[in-house]
Amino acid sequence: MSRKKSERELQQIQQNLEYQTGELKVFLADVVSVDISKNENLEDRMIELENLVNTYGGIVILEHIQKKAHPDYDTYIGGGKLDEIISEMQLKGANLLIIGNILKPSQIFKINEKLRKIGAKAWDRIDLILKIFEKNAKSREAKLQIELAAISHMGPRIYDMGMELGKQGGKGKGETNTEIMKRHLQRRKIAIKDELEHYIKVRAEHRKNRVRKGLNTVGVVDIQMLENQLGQILLQKNEF
Repeated sequence: MSRKKSERELQQIQQNLEYQTGELKVFLADVVSVDISKNENLEDRMIELENLVNTYGGIVILEHIQKKAHPDYDTYIGGGKLDEIISEMQLKGANLLIIGNILKPSQIFKINEKLRKIGAKAWDRIDLILKIFEKNAKSREAKLQIELAAISHMGPRIYDMGMELGKQGGKGKGETNTEIMKRHLQRRKIAIKDELEHYIKVRAEHRKNRVRKGLNTVGVVDIQMLENQLGQILLQKNEF
């Protein structure tokens, strides 16, 4: 047993001992390639994911790694395996399934549809990271930046949800509600960008004034760094 693995198991035991009702109880799942050479950093990847869960304030109580040639098109982890995971979650009292990759909108929608029957929900890696940013954002500008990233992440999901509801109910209301939501998100996106532009101009003016007065500008928070970080995350694909 590797040192990292033993440390991780000890940490999980300690977390389980600290267990309290009402906490976020997480089942971590991921799909990895059957090609062993592609899984060299698997342990580090799972440890990183556990650390993200801990940062958010959740407790990892279950984990599952599945080896597949390719992620399942419909649910990423496969319908049969998802049913097994849901049964385990129900048995252990887990209320959140986190997938360690970036899922397609249709995949996360279908997983959440199945999880509803046990009162649980699913996030992918991006959802978790956005939630952490959101929890720790203090300034108005930072909160707006997080909301903008969340809208970019959720937009395709809204469209996919409408497609799924359309298939199930012959279009109509599901599609109409989706269009309304899409228009609302688009308007909100424009409003956020306008407000952020205002903050950027104000900050630039403050910097000019500080330089004119010979004051140190080190330590001024650049929200663009956060935007770039989130932008890079959102550009990733759900590949091994």
